[in-house]
Amino acid sequence: SPGEFRAARAAAAALPRDTLAHGDYVLHNILFDSSKASVTIIDWEFLTRAPAHRDLLMLWARLEQADDRALIIEEVERTTKDRRAAGILHHWLAIRLLADLVTKFAPSEWDKGRIAATVERVKEARATRDRWERG
Repeated sequence: SPGEFRAARAAAAALPRDTLAHGDYVLHNILFDSSKASVTIIDWEFLTRAPAHRDLLMLWARLEQADDRALIIEEVERTTKDRRAAGILHHWLAIRLLADLVTKFAPSEWDKGRIAATVERVKEARATRDRWERG
């Protein structure tokens, strides 16, 4: 809902920006070279200061496999100093992706499968945020 969008955006905007972030950490900016067993991150034009774990949580919402998303959540839980802040950011980035999907194209051009999957990601992120707020 627009109200949830505005509240999540405001809560995320209030978080400290104490980490250097890629800013567009998505799969098409991550190059895997199995022959060299290496990973290269490209497209650094959105490099910025951001709340901790922004890049991982941005990637989380775009991953199709639940096991892949679980690995990210485990890493955030293991390394965060502030689960409440991570939950707020997690929720915001999922909602933001959904908003991008439904506002960049006319409804007749929507990828309904991707939108439905992203709605589920928003529900997951909301549940994680609530769990992390409870401690």
